[in-house]
Amino acid sequence: SVEEAYDAKELSEAINAFLSSLSYTDRFLFVRRYWYSDSYGDIAALVGMTEKNISVRLVRLRKQLRDHLVKQGVLT
Repeated sequence: SVEEAYDAKELSEAINAFLSSLSYTDRFLFVRRYWYSDSYGDIAALVGMTEKNISVRLVRLRKQLRDHLVKQGVLT
């Protein structure tokens, strides 16, 4: 429906705005994990970090995204 298309576009724009606000490294981690579905081990090997460090950063990034989406009114 038109409403669903509008909501999807609004969500997409909010996520893109969030990603553009991140540092290169955080954006890289987020995209590799949630777009390409890379494992923590694969990402760690690419960036030279530990899997635990990747895990902790992604938890923080998810919280930041949730806060951003609530602030933008996309989530309640």
